Amino acid sequence: MKIYKAKSALQIPIKSNSRSKKEDNKKTGKLLGEYLESWFAIHKRKLAPSTINGYYTNIYNHIIPAIGKLTLEEIKPSSLDKFYLDLMDNDGLSAKTVTYVHNVLKVALQAAVEDSFITINPCMRVKPPKVPKFKSTLLPREQLSRIWFTLTALQQNSILQK
Repeated sequence: MKIYKAKSALQIPIKSNSRSKKEDNKKTGKLLGEYLESWFAIHKRKLAPSTINGYYTNIYNHIIPAIGKLTLEEIKPSSLDKFYLDLMDNDGLSAKTVTYVHNVLKVALQAAVEDSFITINPCMRVKPPKVPKFKSTLLPREQLSRIWFTLTALQQNSILQK
């Protein structure tokens, strides 16, 4: 940033040592993978064991291998959209699993905003894939009767064989 100081009738540029927060963040170059590892080590103490397992799987099996080498500043909504599509198309993950990956990343990147590594959480500008609603169908009464009859016969047969 240049600051001009009047000296007689001339404007002379003087270098300033103060940098904006945005310039400071670009200089950090913190990798997403490194940040996630340190964030998870601290954050997991607040989570239930099953949640810890889910976060671990998503961080170490999906996020870090695919985009862990990007710096926090390089994570953009467009790169997240591509990442989510790749997870579904190339890795065969369901929309529900990709949504869970998105949620883990959103929480972690929000912490990065609060830690002043980035100014905006890019996950807030991305919609995760839409999870299709489960549509249940009931079996016809005749089919249920046949299943019930078969199960009853199997149960009686196993009792008689004992």
